[in-house]
Amino acid sequence: MTKNLSSHFFLIRNWNVSSKFIEGAELSRDLRNHLKSLRIEPKTQILISNGKGIQFTYQIEKPDFSMQLLSENNIPQPSPLMTLFLSPPRGDALWDSVSTATQLGCSEISLVATDNCELSKKPPRMDLWERLERVADASSEASKRAWALNFPGKSWFDLESLKKTSNTFDYFFVCNESLASKKWGCALDDSVKKQTGQLKIGILVGPEGGWSPQELSLFKENPRLRPLYLGPQVLKVPVAVGAALTLCQAEFSVL
Repeated sequence: MTKNLSSHFFLIRNWNVSSKFIEGAELSRDLRNHLKSLRIEPKTQILISNGKGIQFTYQIEKPDFSMQLLSENNIPQPSPLMTLFLSPPRGDALWDSVSTATQLGCSEISLVATDNCELSKKPPRMDLWERLERVADASSEASKRAWALNFPGKSWFDLESLKKTSNTFDYFFVCNESLASKKWGCALDDSVKKQTGQLKIGILVGPEGGWSPQELSLFKENPRLRPLYLGPQVLKVPVAVGAALTLCQAEFSVL
């Protein structure tokens, strides 16, 4: 009897299918240990995503976790395509922000060097990026997300290049109560709201210490930037990330 337990979902970036039957010895040690810890038995079905929208259904055939490919499905990208530009907080708040962004369908995260950034502005060590990916992948597995969250460039994003970068998005929002109209969300006219199709949305979330006067001036000089109002309270960064992404999903999601 087959045990179809779809709760067993794994995201393995760049998963490569060489054949329809995979011997247990061909699996990585980490994956075998993970399957063993979950006490997965033969005839159990599992899902593996390659992080690029292709989802494979396998059936475990042997106690050594040899498995047979049953099906291969293409999963559409999250809509809209949202890139989060984040002034990273310290400690658990950073991991919570990444986890929240992953579960809410964010496509990419760039770390932004701001005047009040809580992290050092020195180039992050590679092990930071690796940990960010692990946190994102764990959240993808928990939410059964087929598309991996990416960290383009794996380097600091400089606000001085914001004007050029904002031109590559359909809409670009800055979370800041002093720039907004005190209306929740993004103040968009009806012509914007009627647009359909896959849109690219940029969202800039700043530090809990707020934007500096120089940064506010930079924002005001860029007509491409739109304010995104999250309420009168000062929010922790993970909460601001969740609110901003949810508001943009509500405005732009293609159902």
